[in-house]
Amino acid sequence: MKIIKGDLVLEEDTRFTERIAVEGSILGKDGKRFSLTVDGDITARDITAGDITTWNITAGNISAWNISAWNITVRDITARDITSQGHISSRNISYYAFCVAYSGIACHSIAGRRKNSFHKALDGEVRIVKEGEAAAEAQA
Repeated sequence: MKIIKGDLVLEEDTRFTERIAVEGSILGKDGKRFSLTVDGDITARDITAGDITTWNITAGNISAWNISAWNITVRDITARDITSQGHISSRNISYYAFCVAYSGIACHSIAGRRKNSFHKALDGEVRIVKEGEAAAEAQA
């Protein structure tokens, strides 16, 4: 595992071939959004990126407060709030208050952890796909 002290500031699309633990936030330089690919899990406070491609994003592994991305492609997501300006493809999604995507959400399961939580796809649909069907393939 690669441990990064403080913030991880992306200056270009970046790939890590191992899981990463960031003591601060992951963000793009000068407010720009770059893609982040991690062959493993991400641990960070806040994540702001263009695309996030990884195995797991979970509060237990990352303590993520917010995930803000164009597209999110992961196996499992657990976070307080999830906002995607594109599409969310995941096996399982667990969120605290809200989960919103512009284009659509495809997953095996999605659930809020508080009474008044909600999830919505603004310009598409929330599709629950079968266990044998890859969520990423259900995007179309």
